[in-house]
Amino acid sequence: MFAILAAVSSYAEGYFVTINGLKFMADTHAKTAMLVSNNYSGDITVPASITDKGVEYKVTSLIASCFEGCTNLTSVTLPSTITALSDKCFSSCYNLKSVNIPSSVTSIGSECFGICSALTSIDIPSSVTSIGDFAFTFCKSLKSIEIPSSITSLSDWCFSNCTGLTSITIPQSITSIGSNCFNHCDNLTSIVCQAQTPPSASGAFDNFNTATCILNVPDVDAYKAADGWKNFSYIFNLDASELPSGGTTQCEKPTISFVDGQLQFTSATVGAKYHYTLTTPDDRDDALDEDGKVDLSAYYDISVYASADGYKVSDRATARLYWVKTNGSLDTSTGIQAKSMRGIVVSSDDGFVRVSGLSENESVTFYTVDGKMLAKVRAQNGIAGLATSANVVLCKIGERTIKVSIR
Repeated sequence: MFAILAAVSSYAEGYFVTINGLKFMADTHAKTAMLVSNNYSGDITVPASITDKGVEYKVTSLIASCFEGCTNLTSVTLPSTITALSDKCFSSCYNLKSVNIPSSVTSIGSECFGICSALTSIDIPSSVTSIGDFAFTFCKSLKSIEIPSSITSLSDWCFSNCTGLTSITIPQSITSIGSNCFNHCDNLTSIVCQAQTPPSASGAFDNFNTATCILNVPDVDAYKAADGWKNFSYIFNLDASELPSGGTTQCEKPTISFVDGQLQFTSATVGAKYHYTLTTPDDRDDALDEDGKVDLSAYYDISVYASADGYKVSDRATARLYWVKTNGSLDTSTGIQAKSMRGIVVSSDDGFVRVSGLSENESVTFYTVDGKMLAKVRAQNGIAGLATSANVVLCKIGERTIKVSIR
C-alpha cells in the first residue's frame, strides 16, 4: 500500500494524485493511471500500479514530455504495463544515464531521447516496431545501440549528431532509412547492413563522412549502385556469421577453382549466390622503398560463403590463388621466348589438398615438410588432389613449391 502524499484537481472521470513523489492522473472509470510531468530527479522507479482511497489503478502510460527537461534525472525503471514511450518523453534530460525499456513497449516517440547527452547505451526490445523522428538526436555519449529486427524503418534524423557512436548494425528487416538519419555522426566508422536489397537511403548519409566509414553488406555490387550507399569509399562483403539465418537447411559449402583463366565458385545448392573476399599481402599505400626494388608475394587469399533463398548461409570456404609462370614457348618467327602467368588455386579441407587451374595431365608432386615425397598426381579436368593425415604439405608445380596447411 502506497502512502497518499497529495491529491489535486478532481475531474468527472479522473484526478491528479502524487504518490511517493510521482504525479499521476488517475482515471476512475478505466481504473488506469498515467504518469504526468513533474520536477523529477535522481533514480526513478515507476510502479506497475498505484492504490488511492482503496482503489487500485494500473499504470499504463506516460504523458507526452513526461520527463522533459528533468536535468537532474539519472535513471528510470519502467514497469511492463507501459506500452509506448511518448514524444519528447526524456528529451533534454542531460544527466540521464540509463532507462530500461520493458518488452511491453511497441513504439518510441519523436524526440523521445533527444539531447540525452549522458546516455551511453540503451536496449531496444524486439517488441518495438516504430521509432519516431529525432528519437536519439544529440545523444552524444551513446556508444552502441542494437536495432531489433521488429523495426522496418529508421526515421528522419533518428541518430543525428550521435558523435560518440562508433559502430551500428542495421538488421535485414530495415527497408528504408530517413533523411539525415546519421547526420554528423562523426565517429561512426563501421556500419553492418544485413539487408540483401539495399534499403532506400536517399539523404540518410547527408553531412556524413562516407570516406572514413567501412560498410559491410551481403551484396557489394547492389550497394555500390544504390542511392545513399554508393558514396561509401569502402564497401566490403559481410561475413557469413553476421547474416541472419533463413530456413532450416544450410547451403552447401562452396568449392573454389580456377578454370579457363577465371576464378570460379560452385555450390551444390541450386540458386546459390556467392559472397567473397579477396585480400593480398601486396597491398601498399604510399610505401617507402629506398633502393627501388619491391618483392611481390603474387597471391590472393580467397574467402567465400554461399546463400540462397530459403537456406541458411553456408560454411565459409578458403583458398589461395597463386600467380605462377608457365613454360614459355619459342616464337620461331621472332626468336622471342614467350613468358606468361597463370592462376593456380590451392585449398585444403578435412585432410584433403585440392589444386586447380592445371593443364590436363600436368603433374603435381606432394612432399612432407622434411622432404619426403607423398605422391605424384596427374591433373584430370585441371584438378589434382591428395588425401593426407599430415598437418602441412608442400606442393611442387613446375618450378614453384607451395606450402599448404591442412589443419
